[in-house]
Amino acid sequence: MGQHHPRGTSEREQNGDGRAPAVLLFANLQVFRPRSVRVHHHELRGPQRRVPLARIAIKGQNVWQGEHTIAKGAYKLDYVADEAYEVTPLHQGFADAANKFPAIGLSRWEVNVTQDVKGKAFRLFGLTEGRTYIDYDLIYIHDGMLFNGSKNVDGRPFDKPENRPTNLQIPLIRKR
Repeated sequence: MGQHHPRGTSEREQNGDGRAPAVLLFANLQVFRPRSVRVHHHELRGPQRRVPLARIAIKGQNVWQGEHTIAKGAYKLDYVADEAYEVTPLHQGFADAANKFPAIGLSRWEVNVTQDVKGKAFRLFGLTEGRTYIDYDLIYIHDGMLFNGSKNVDGRPFDKPENRPTNLQIPLIRKR
């Protein structure tokens, strides 16, 4: 049986003039099983984080890569989106931005229309044609809580093993 872990994380981006814009919130529901992962991700923007931009569903396999040194019982884990990487624009501004990055095999982006970007060159997300998206992460489960790796402070994505996180983020609590 999978464990459902809701998560909300926020981050601030800087405008060109140094002012901090509205907070961007990533709200996730992660269904974790030892061999597979399902992440349902919503991007929200606005002063109260109430403007939904997009829904992202990543589905695939977990590949265990051995122990991580951060804590006893922590492991290097690769989330491999080999089943689906579905994106649904929920706001016209997101659809307009995505349409500035046309890709072979993708239709024009429309609000509430889902497209699978798995294996496609989608520059908006840094995806490359023919390559499966892999998130090189770490995981630690303790007392019903799921800890994933924390973002790299220099902004590097988890797109290659050497960028795997070295710190844990706030845990996801198991939904019962």
